[in-house]
Amino acid sequence: MPAAKTSGQTGGMPLNSTRVVPSNKSKLIDSKMSSLRREQDSTAASNNHNHRFPMSPDEAFKAFSPYMWEIEKKEIFSKVFDPKKKEEVYEFPQIYFFPVEERKKQKNLGQHSKDSGAQSDMGITNE
Repeated sequence: MPAAKTSGQTGGMPLNSTRVVPSNKSKLIDSKMSSLRREQDSTAASNNHNHRFPMSPDEAFKAFSPYMWEIEKKEIFSKVFDPKKKEEVYEFPQIYFFPVEERKKQKNLGQHSKDSGAQSDMGITNE
């Protein structure tokens, strides 16, 4: 005996149901970044720091250069050619995060190294 179909449904899912998909990915990303910024701002306020993200490479260098690895200093100032502008632009025009508290602890404990091979907690090698 064939199975009876329920009107408007297939496999238990209504035919008129639709999957909710963000229509604009940049709005979703902006929303997430905004949320992260608020979280960072509240963390910074509780630690008496005045670092506001995002920031330009120049601002990041001024604020964090004593704690940056050499490769990070090179990366934030790296440039790429933008065919639309027909000029070189920063590859990373905005800096959204820097682990300054982690780096301060490492420096105070003598773990901060400018030598090749230093590793972050995430396993990223300092070249």
